[in-house]
Amino acid sequence: MLQNSPEKWFLINDQLVAGLGHAELSQSWACPSEFQATLVLNNYESNCLRDWLSQRWLAKSLEQACIFELEYSKLLVSRRMSANNVLDAKEKCELWIQAVLADRVKVAQS
Repeated sequence: MLQNSPEKWFLINDQLVAGLGHAELSQSWACPSEFQATLVLNNYESNCLRDWLSQRWLAKSLEQACIFELEYSKLLVSRRMSANNVLDAKEKCELWIQAVLADRVKVAQS
């Protein structure tokens, strides 16, 4: 779970994302309507920092995302979102993941 601020987050969903790694969805303890979707990139994608940084400026799916590098050169792509409940947050997270995957395909084809 990514903690990029003093806020406390707890993991509510974790899923594999084919070709990228896995995704985590966390909810804020302090504000239950705040969520954080995080892609934990696999080793191959983690070695593509330059691609992810350049794509961040071109891909709509990454407009409000942050890219972090953790120990062992592991990359995380994170985006905060608001939702009325956990089910809505899971749906928003899934839509974001699909948009990121579609943008990666577009970049690979160009």
